[in-house]
Amino acid sequence: MAHSVISVPFHGSTLYIVKHQGKPYVPMKPIVDGMGMNWQGVRTKLKGRLGSHIKIFSIQPPGDNKPTPLICLSLNQLADWMQTIYPGRVKPKIRARVVQYQYECSEFLCERWELNKIQSNTTEELTPLQKAVNRIMSKYGLPYQSVYKLIHRHFGTKNLNELTERQNAEAVDYLLAKVINGAFISKLESKVAMTPKFDFQMYVHNANVACIHIDFIRKAWREALYPALKSLESPLAVKLYDRIMDTGAIIHGVRGGLERASGLKGLQH
Repeated sequence: MAHSVISVPFHGSTLYIVKHQGKPYVPMKPIVDGMGMNWQGVRTKLKGRLGSHIKIFSIQPPGDNKPTPLICLSLNQLADWMQTIYPGRVKPKIRARVVQYQYECSEFLCERWELNKIQSNTTEELTPLQKAVNRIMSKYGLPYQSVYKLIHRHFGTKNLNELTERQNAEAVDYLLAKVINGAFISKLESKVAMTPKFDFQMYVHNANVACIHIDFIRKAWREALYPALKSLESPLAVKLYDRIMDTGAIIHGVRGGLERASGLKGLQH
């Protein structure tokens, strides 16, 4: 079955979205390689845990002479898979990269997929709601995500396919009322207004204080709270252990990043 491929630059790596029968899939090897993890171990776990959500498509990355069959995961399963990775259990040198992918990769690819759907449609194929969103984007220079977030907030939805036919019509009227009331003009004005000065040193200081507090909590957990809860056979001992220890590892990476970005050394003191 034919499929199309979208290349997506992401923090120095090239990721891909495969469109197959109208649904998005993500080749996993470029993501795992981008995080610096071992692909062979991850591949085995993927096949075991998420076999029903996996398909294999032939992709030809730039520089390769021929297409390569790659394991692809359904895009809507990517965020859940990311949460199965514990940063505290990966090598320290790739920990910050893994956390970056966990926080940004899935949402970034979803946004790229939604944007591609809009760009690939012709005007005749667009629904009245999509046409209204496109006109607002074009006239006011706003990102489509901002416009759709207004709709989802108003109707309590997360995706367009959750809207009923009646809600789609109501959404057009809702956007028209926003235009008449000047809501998008105010957003445009705030967007082009002078950006307030960002006090970098203040935020470095505040983030460092947060690092110190969390590091203290982690030590107290390891030395006193965890042993006490374990002796009481509390389920919290198991539920919180990985999260608190991983948070400590993440904080270690944050502190290192602050030192490099600010030029200040020994922030932990």
